[in-house]
Amino acid sequence: MQREMKGKFEKPAEKKFIPSENHHLKISFSFPMLSIRDTPRDSSQESLTSQISESSEPDSFTKGSDAFPEIKEKETVSFQPVIYIEDFGGKAGDSSVDNALALNSALSYAATNNVKTIQFSRGTYYFKTPPALITSGIEISGYGPGRTVLNRMYQADNIEQGLLSFRAGAVGSRVSDLSIISSSGFKGGSAISLVASTTGSPDFCSFNNLYITSAAPSGDFTWESAIYMNGSPRTVGSIGIRDTNFSGCSVFGGRDSAIRLVSVVACNFTGGGIFQAGGLSGSVIITGTSAANSFYVQFNTSYVAGFTLDYCQRCTLTSGVVAGNITNTNRVQYVLVVGSVSGTIQPYWTNSRNVSTTATLSSRAESVTSEFEIIDDSATHSPTSVSVSSSGVNLFGTPTSSPPSKTKTLNTSAQSTNTLG
Repeated sequence: MQREMKGKFEKPAEKKFIPSENHHLKISFSFPMLSIRDTPRDSSQESLTSQISESSEPDSFTKGSDAFPEIKEKETVSFQPVIYIEDFGGKAGDSSVDNALALNSALSYAATNNVKTIQFSRGTYYFKTPPALITSGIEISGYGPGRTVLNRMYQADNIEQGLLSFRAGAVGSRVSDLSIISSSGFKGGSAISLVASTTGSPDFCSFNNLYITSAAPSGDFTWESAIYMNGSPRTVGSIGIRDTNFSGCSVFGGRDSAIRLVSVVACNFTGGGIFQAGGLSGSVIITGTSAANSFYVQFNTSYVAGFTLDYCQRCTLTSGVVAGNITNTNRVQYVLVVGSVSGTIQPYWTNSRNVSTTATLSSRAESVTSEFEIIDDSATHSPTSVSVSSSGVNLFGTPTSSPPSKTKTLNTSAQSTNTLG
């Protein structure tokens, strides 16, 4: 028997779902783009889908058959820690402490525990004995020149003995944000040395934001050479020390030179400057041996106290000022020196040039002597003379503001005797 329903039937109002502490969201996600399985995806897996539904079960997380791909291999992230020199007994500001002992301990720990960075704090760290040779890749860092200072207080035995000495095995090492100085009364050695062995060398090293000098330098009492590199012992495989970069480094003179490079390949020095200051010499020496010339050396800096060149090829040396001589031999080939040279330029190099950045061909064109070939569409060239049209050009082939009124001939010598520095 059916019962008759009286009255008007009204549909109850729909309630909106408002999450509360008694409600939890049940979520399932599909991540087809993350799949590393080899099986092809179907078209339904091309978009990211999510389904949200209400559930009374807390913390439920639904895993569909295609929601999570099969993971065959887990990627791990390795963490390279930093160690501080103080953790090994180092101490700043105390000249009675020999921080070479702390650095030796830190280097040994880093080599056996996959540590890549040794950090010096602010202050001056004194070294009363030479630290150990560095034979594994390491980064040594401070808080900036003048804020972190490594102070040498020992007599060095030879130029290869650096305060920081990198040898074969120290591939990819870095030094940054430091001052390295030699205390007055101590001489010889180097601030940084890189020396190859017969089978290997410290390649791919970089040095950034360094200030290398002597404390109150007084001629003989300073480094033998502030930076010393010698790749000539490497006779097996690729010869020389390769791919070394200096950036933003100011280097002051030593007893022999400011920088001595022997049998290096692709060595670059950018920014900063090289100065004599109180040293006996502030020059840069680039040389090698008959079996291992230096190749592809590049300087691009503000100031150099001079260049001494031998057994080197394919080098480009640029400086705003070359405040000294360019000494060279007939074993120097394909070298370009760009800069205002205040000293003399020896004529022995071959296929090499000096270009002064200040010389122009204007009303003084007759007095200019240079071996630089002028590149200009309106100029005609010959081995002994260059005719310049009335449009006028400077040494870089661009028109001058006041062109000469007539065609002038510039005589060039076989070797450079540029006097416009």
